[in-house]
Amino acid sequence: MVFRGGFLPGRTRFVCIAAALSLSAAEAQIATFPYNEGFDSVFTGHLPAGWLSTSARNPGVDDMAVSTSTPRSSPQCVMAVNATVAQALTSPVFTLTAVTKGEISLWTRRSASFKAHVVCEGSSDGGATFPFAVGDTLGYSGSTSYSQWVAPLPGELAGREGVRFRWRIVPDATGTTGTMRFDDVAVAPSDPREEGKMVINEIMFAPISGEPEWVELANAGPGTTNLRGMQISDASTGSKHTIIPVDLLVAQGEYVVLTRDSVLLAGARLGIPGRVISVAGFPSLNNGGDEVHLFSSRGEGLDSVAYAGVSASTPEGLSLERWDTGGVSSDPVNWGLCNDPARGTPGRENSIARREYDIRMSGGNARWREDGMMEIGATVCNVGRHSVQDVSVEFIDMTASAPGGKLIARVEVPGPIGPRDSLPVPAMWEGPAPGNHTVAAIAMMAADQRRANDTARFLASAPAPPGNVVINEIMFAPLAGEAEYIEVFNAGDCPMNLAGWTLTDRPGVNGKWNSARVNEDGPILEPGGFAVIAQDSSIFRFFPGITALDPRTIILPRGGFITLNNEGDDVILHDPLGNTVDSVRYVPDWHNPALLDRTGVSLERILVRGLSSDASNWTSCVLPIGGTPGSANSVAAPRSTSATTLSCRPNPFSPDSDGKDDATVIHYNLPEGVWSVSLRVFDVRGRLIRRLVTAVPGAGKGDAVWDGRDDERMRGRVGIYVILLEAVNQKSGEIITAKSPVVLAGRL
Repeated sequence: MVFRGGFLPGRTRFVCIAAALSLSAAEAQIATFPYNEGFDSVFTGHLPAGWLSTSARNPGVDDMAVSTSTPRSSPQCVMAVNATVAQALTSPVFTLTAVTKGEISLWTRRSASFKAHVVCEGSSDGGATFPFAVGDTLGYSGSTSYSQWVAPLPGELAGREGVRFRWRIVPDATGTTGTMRFDDVAVAPSDPREEGKMVINEIMFAPISGEPEWVELANAGPGTTNLRGMQISDASTGSKHTIIPVDLLVAQGEYVVLTRDSVLLAGARLGIPGRVISVAGFPSLNNGGDEVHLFSSRGEGLDSVAYAGVSASTPEGLSLERWDTGGVSSDPVNWGLCNDPARGTPGRENSIARREYDIRMSGGNARWREDGMMEIGATVCNVGRHSVQDVSVEFIDMTASAPGGKLIARVEVPGPIGPRDSLPVPAMWEGPAPGNHTVAAIAMMAADQRRANDTARFLASAPAPPGNVVINEIMFAPLAGEAEYIEVFNAGDCPMNLAGWTLTDRPGVNGKWNSARVNEDGPILEPGGFAVIAQDSSIFRFFPGITALDPRTIILPRGGFITLNNEGDDVILHDPLGNTVDSVRYVPDWHNPALLDRTGVSLERILVRGLSSDASNWTSCVLPIGGTPGSANSVAAPRSTSATTLSCRPNPFSPDSDGKDDATVIHYNLPEGVWSVSLRVFDVRGRLIRRLVTAVPGAGKGDAVWDGRDDERMRGRVGIYVILLEAVNQKSGEIITAKSPVVLAGRL
């Protein structure tokens, strides 16, 4: 709170005295600066010439008097007594006609019982009135030591004559005794050399390779700054260290590097531009977190930064850089790790320094929709100083085989975008290939001054179609020292990115699932290709036909392998979205009954398009080596290339029991021969919904009916479904497949 004017008791007398005395002193205005008054060149009990005091405690006796009792600078100070009485101390008259900017300061000390507030007010009419508030109210801080009060000169007083300042005590009823001392008053116009703004710009608190710790200062301007007498400290602000005791001018935009040993720093970092200063007693900056403080020559705080210290995200050897010299020092967003190859930029512009025009891409997200579309998006941020427009964003599928990836979408971003504003940029991706995709969102703007932050990468996962990737071989009882493994096969017609896919087995007695996860840099499985997920590298010794140099063949998951029980187990394959792509519940009896010793012999799938859960579709490897990881199974039946047709009518259909289009008829047309026919229904996420026909004999044409319900007789949700036909020639073993989409609709 700021108090203005006099107090009701004795107010008229107070103002009149001030006015009268100011007129008598009008010819002795002070015009030479800086002005300093230590109250040391006058007789005890009297005030210096031009200084005034009220006489509220005793008529005719100054309330404020010069005293030798505990001055800040010997031998004297001014002392006020009794916090319950309104009193005031008034300065001489100043001529500020040549002063456009400056500050006023003084040092105060009070006893614990002197709890009155003190306000400073300014006058431009020689002290007749004091309408201008100067700085903050001086309150009792709990300290009984001297402390400095500093305030800028009010703009209303700049260039004026007849300027006076008054420190007025606002009575406090809780203090009946006590003293307050005033000392070392100063009025100082700003030195043009000190108009700059020095800030802490870069901190190397955890250097490596013998490099000393250092702090970089920057002059954020405007104007030039004199470093003479400025001080630096860590969190222990009671121990300040003078940077340099002589004049050192720093122009706007220039840098100064402070360290404990400039020679050692120059040896560790050759060719530092600008000035490097050895500071006696340079503070030790803790790796676990600390503070850096910068003080003026008078001890006022100019800037301070607190940092968190070394961590996984803040490794040793990287400096902390300021993003915006005009930004708030305490804002974590205004600081970041140096991304320069030198791991620090002492004496030059920060690697992350804010530019005039700079856009950045961040985030990135993808969501698969049941209609087969992928929603993708990222955020464009304006981290420059000016508004921007004419920004566009391209989304690129980096997983595609085309050089530089394949363009998914280009979006024109509506503008303008203001400084520090962000805008989400959505796009649609129609029909992405199944599997994981690395998508790059790239922002483009002609005026952009930093290209390094224009790209954000994220993962987009599309579910695998049913039956496209199957579990093809299982080694669950290897020889001693041999690795367990599971082979998968791409039976579809498009590449599959296996990054992020997982294998799980049957939950143990603790109810937990064991899982093996393919690394995020996992292989691209081409159509007709094999991938082997192995327990360990011993698989290379037992099967010399495979090699660790082919990442598409062998995968050793870093998170560990699942345990395949010799008595039988589940093997479940999941895509990155968690959808079940294929699953097998094997038992040892699936082996060839004629095989007496099954150790070291894998189970192999016979029909790629046959049912994974059908025991008749699995048997023992017939090769002496015991398995075929990474190559065709020894018992695999040939796949058919014969054409077939599959259709659904009506399509869409609406099973709402209204007597119209309540079911769809699935019609298939097969080549000549006798076939074992299976028909299954899957949703667009690849989940099996309904088994319509399972291994029934068929020839030529055939029909089946789907009433829109699943195997539990629950009606399906509105959406797109896939009908999968699998037919095996009962004579030749030839396999044919066909798919047809069908839409389950609802009443409008």
